[in-house]
Amino acid sequence: MDWFSTSEQIFRQVSDLQRAAFENWLSMFPGTQSFAVSNYRDSFHRALNFQENLLDNSLELQAQLTRVYVDTQKQFWQSYFKILRNLW
Repeated sequence: MDWFSTSEQIFRQVSDLQRAAFENWLSMFPGTQSFAVSNYRDSFHRALNFQENLLDNSLELQAQLTRVYVDTQKQFWQSYFKILRNLW
C-alpha cells in the first residue's frame, strides 16, 4: 500500500465514524431525523464547495504573486546588467 491509499482509507474511516456519531446523536431527537440529515448533507456540501473555492483562490493568488516576484527579479537583473554595460 502506498501513502495515498493509506491516507485515503484513514480519511474515509474518520468520515464514516463522524457520520455514524452524528446519526446516532440525531436518533435521540425523533421527528427531526430526516430534516436534520438533509440539512447536514447540504451544509456539508456547501462547506466542501466553500473550502474548494477558497483553496482554488489561494492557489491562484500564490501563482500571481510568484509571477510578480519573478517579473520583479527579472527587471532588477536586467537593469543591473544594463547599468554595468553603460559604465564601461
